[in-house]
Amino acid sequence: MLRLCLSGPVDVLVREAPVDLGPPQRRAVLAALAVDAGRSVPVEVLIDRVWGTEPLDGARRALYAHIARIRRLAERLDEAGEGRSPVLRRAGGYQLDLDPDRVDLHRFHRLAALAGAPAKS
Repeated sequence: MLRLCLSGPVDVLVREAPVDLGPPQRRAVLAALAVDAGRSVPVEVLIDRVWGTEPLDGARRALYAHIARIRRLAERLDEAGEGRSPVLRRAGGYQLDLDPDRVDLHRFHRLAALAGAPAKS
């Protein structure tokens, strides 16, 4: 099972073993997508999250290159053997097509909300 860890260093774990994601910017791109797992994120928002409000001229090209490498890595790690990439191109952006419960941040928020919910009788 694949799991994404955002609390602490950005990591991808497959069967609890860490996977080499590459350089820090690639990890940042994956984290920028994972924050909104299951929802489309505009390219400009991704650039802002990774490079800030004053990105270098090549930020868009670098984003596309990192996404291509993340897709190739995901295809190699594909557990179902479908060769499917969880990074989908959407109008004006990209979407990490991954169950939010596989991202520790989303799982934490879901469980914390459950813990604070009134008990059902």
